[in-house]
Amino acid sequence: MNQKQAKKRALEIVNSSDVFVLSTVDARNRPQSRVIGSRLVDRGLTVFMETYVDSNKVKQIKKKPSVQLLFPTKDYSEVVTLSGKATIEESMAVKKRVWEKNPSSSKYFSGYNDPRLGVIKFKPESLTYIGLEAGMDVIEIKL
Repeated sequence: MNQKQAKKRALEIVNSSDVFVLSTVDARNRPQSRVIGSRLVDRGLTVFMETYVDSNKVKQIKKKPSVQLLFPTKDYSEVVTLSGKATIEESMAVKKRVWEKNPSSSKYFSGYNDPRLGVIKFKPESLTYIGLEAGMDVIEIKL
């Protein structure tokens, strides 16, 4: 599998994963990982995620924006890791797009204009793909 094929497959995995892992860095430089379910994937593998504005992950991102996302396939035969920078998105238009993309949002927020609703915007800088299709070789791609 070449890098172009790996990038295409990675996008398929990112778009089809039910859940993924978001890892941030805390105040003591320790990784903090949590499972995330809802997201919106935009061009260039930019990922938007819902969260509470006062969550620990928001505080951590504001201090240290380097984060990593991990997307496994259901059978764990392939894994995509995206590494990059995250920011907190304030745009009401973006909040609305993310809200509309994720039907389960209403379990947590009253609407896209709920003041508790925050959106994390993640821009990847690199992608790592590992999977059976690549003979379990690690394919790293700068984005």
